[in-house]
Amino acid sequence: PEDIKYFEQEIKVKKIADFIVSNAKVTEEVCDDCHDHDEKTAKKTTKKSSETSSSSKTASSSSSTETSSSAKTYDDAANAAFASEFNTQINDALRQGDVTDSFAVMPNGSSLIDVVVPQDYKYLPNSQIQELADTILSAKENCFQEWNAKPENDYDETYGPRLYVKSPDGTTLAKESFWGGTMKRVIDNN
Repeated sequence: PEDIKYFEQEIKVKKIADFIVSNAKVTEEVCDDCHDHDEKTAKKTTKKSSETSSSSKTASSSSSTETSSSAKTYDDAANAAFASEFNTQINDALRQGDVTDSFAVMPNGSSLIDVVVPQDYKYLPNSQIQELADTILSAKENCFQEWNAKPENDYDETYGPRLYVKSPDGTTLAKESFWGGTMKRVIDNN
C-alpha cells in the first residue's frame, strides 16, 4: 500500500508539472520575451511607431521613455493583486489538467508570495518537491510577466516577488534563491 501511495503521488506531481509547464510555454509564445521587461517595452514602442507617421514616431518614443522612467513602485497592494491573479491562474490550470488538489497563493508583504500546497506534499520525496517548486517558480514568472505587461500594472519589476512553497502547517518546502531564478528545497525527506 505504501508503494501504491508513493506511485500515485509521483503521477500527481508529474501531471501538475506537465500541465503547468505546457501552459507556461503557451504564455511564453504569446509574450515573446517575458524575461526582459525593457526589451518588451521597446518592442511595444517599435510596434506603435511602425503604425504611425514619422512625426508620431518621435512623440511615441518620448512618451514611452517617460512611462518607463515613471513606472509605479511594486508595493503591498500590487503584491496582493498579483497573488490573487496567480492564485486564479494556477488553480484554473490545475482544474483544466484534471488535478483535484488546489493551491493557495498568499501575499507576504510587498516582495514575497507563499504558495501553500496540500499537506501530503510535505512528505513527497526530495526530487518531487524540487520538481514541483521549480514548476511553480516557472509558472509564477510567466504569470508575473503577463500580468505586469498590462497597462494598468506596468510596475518597475522584472521578476516579481520571491516565492516560498509551504504546507498548511507552515513548513517551508522550498524557497526562491535571493538572486532569483532558482528554487532551493528546504525540507529534507531522505
